[in-house]
Amino acid sequence: MDAKQQTRFQRAFFKKCGQNMETVAAVFESLPNVAFYIKDASGRIVAINQCNCELCNIPDSSFAIGKRSSDLFPKAYSDFCMARDRQVVQTGVPIVNQRYSKVANLSKSQNILSIYPLRDSKGAIIGTLCTYRRGNPENIGPIWQEKFDAIIDKIGKSLAKPLFVESLAAENGMSVAHFQRMFMKVIGIRPGRYIIQQRLNAASRLLETTDLGVSDIALSTGFCDQSHFTKMFKRERGITPGEYRRRHRQS
Repeated sequence: MDAKQQTRFQRAFFKKCGQNMETVAAVFESLPNVAFYIKDASGRIVAINQCNCELCNIPDSSFAIGKRSSDLFPKAYSDFCMARDRQVVQTGVPIVNQRYSKVANLSKSQNILSIYPLRDSKGAIIGTLCTYRRGNPENIGPIWQEKFDAIIDKIGKSLAKPLFVESLAAENGMSVAHFQRMFMKVIGIRPGRYIIQQRLNAASRLLETTDLGVSDIALSTGFCDQSHFTKMFKRERGITPGEYRRRHRQS
């Protein structure tokens, strides 16, 4: 794409996302040490900030807009990136604060990355928004990464059941303090808070896509009752579950 085509491409996508998306992109451009990109559903880069360009050895944003990872990086790495984006587009489930050892410049650094689905006014997923930052320089190592990948997988499959940090630590042969410390290093968030966020994410999807009652959703995502669920949801999301459902059911 030439410069005019890139501008038209950006504006058309931002229009689908809503009037504030250009502001979001501008905010991330101003943040130091935080990399950012927006891609459409087919994986084409719509926006990318200077930090991301520097970390990925890309000359500038004009070099990347309209291109896919496969146009910029070696196949092994581009396939890895495109698979993550495709997963979020297809499932609508964000990837939150995950640590990856594969990075664009092929260094030994690690990234703590989040990818969120972007939707148009009708709720259809039209792309992804990604942010990441360099992880702790301490070398976590593949064994720890694999161990916590398994822990995260178990948490995701067990949200409706009681989940206690003490039990997770014991099951993995760690003290609670050591487990919490390693969880922070590998995942980038405290385990208790991670569990709450995943439960709220699951509940949000049910509010958006089903007619289940709020009480049923609360119990199916691991909250002890509707009151606790509503309190936590409003504290973290700023609105009640009922308000969230009405907002996301509007055509």
